[in-house]
Amino acid sequence: CNLMQATMNMISVIRTFFLIAPLLIPPQVLARSRLNENQEQLPQPLRIAAFGTSHTFGAQLEDRFNEAYPWLLSLDATNLALKSSGPSYPAACTESMVGDDAIFDVIILEFHLRATEGLDQLALRLRERFPDAMIIFVKIWFPQLVIRSDTRQRFLRWIEENVGQNVALHGKELSNALAATQRSEWTYAPHRRCGFAVQDAADAVGGYIYELPRPEDPRQAIIQHSDLFDADYHHMSTYGHQVVADDLTRLINKYARRSDRLGTWGGGDSCLSWFSSGRVAIPYERHMQITKFEDGK
Repeated sequence: CNLMQATMNMISVIRTFFLIAPLLIPPQVLARSRLNENQEQLPQPLRIAAFGTSHTFGAQLEDRFNEAYPWLLSLDATNLALKSSGPSYPAACTESMVGDDAIFDVIILEFHLRATEGLDQLALRLRERFPDAMIIFVKIWFPQLVIRSDTRQRFLRWIEENVGQNVALHGKELSNALAATQRSEWTYAPHRRCGFAVQDAADAVGGYIYELPRPEDPRQAIIQHSDLFDADYHHMSTYGHQVVADDLTRLINKYARRSDRLGTWGGGDSCLSWFSSGRVAIPYERHMQITKFEDGK
């Protein structure tokens, strides 16, 4: 509670950003290294870390190390996102994930739809350790969040029943079917508690909120901006990552500053995980057999 109160006293303003212009820019002209180019004018570049879900991880990308938005911001970014996870694990194991030697000037947290699972604790731990860092809360929407207004039927089920099986997100068949419906028939799935949780966490640490822009009309969101997403109707496409990186670049260049000042990890933590690597770092009986999920993991 004392930490929360002290952090609240630091806050002067919280800004929510809806950056729309990049949606009009073709993907081939988006500057992949715009942040790095601007950083060349600084004595030393900004140090960036990202925590998040499969979106930030770069799921579905052919080359996530070159296409996921954290690495579009900086080739040296530290991407600590995990697939199929929320903020609870990094909130409990922040020190173990980050290490004692790392210093970050910009920290990105992308846990919108799982924000109630410990986002506030994660943000506070990071603020305590990095008192001067710019903390950005990223909110990503995707087509699967679109539902029918009256029945709350999910978008993919409506497609199966009214358009067909295996309908391409980026094809005219889906666009024509949506255009034949009325605006009042569609809405976005409500996630008010998650939205409040993101806002509360941002308020607590003096953070910034960025939302991937979307039209109010869900039909137009999909018809006009389906190229932001992969064919699975969920994850971002290469272009979607470019748009997020371009928007965040504007925000970071305006407000982020380099600082070597460090706080503490509080009580600290000690966590070991083989979830992603498959490497077991703790002693175990050698006669025991480890069953792997797949080769190499």
